[in-house]
Amino acid sequence: MKVEFYSDPTYGDGGFLKINSADFKKAKKDNDQYRSFAFATHAFFMFYGIDKFISLDEYDYIYTELANNGAVIISVYKERPYSPKYYPVIFVSNDNVLHRL
Repeated sequence: MKVEFYSDPTYGDGGFLKINSADFKKAKKDNDQYRSFAFATHAFFMFYGIDKFISLDEYDYIYTELANNGAVIISVYKERPYSPKYYPVIFVSNDNVLHRL
């Protein structure tokens, strides 16, 4: 699975991960692809001090919201300004329309 990391704060208060729909949907049928996705999200979240990964149930929900030509964007936001705590946020971009899940 190809997971792209961007270090600019376009979506959120830190970097973000972007996965196009074709790569994301591969994980539905291939456990190795899902584990690769789960590992990438866990490593990304741990960089910001969040001990979490995207569970299979969460993956399935994202899958249902994602169109064939879309993308998944996974970001982090600060709990409040000047707070050291972050929380994960997931967006789906379908036809260049961003939808926060």
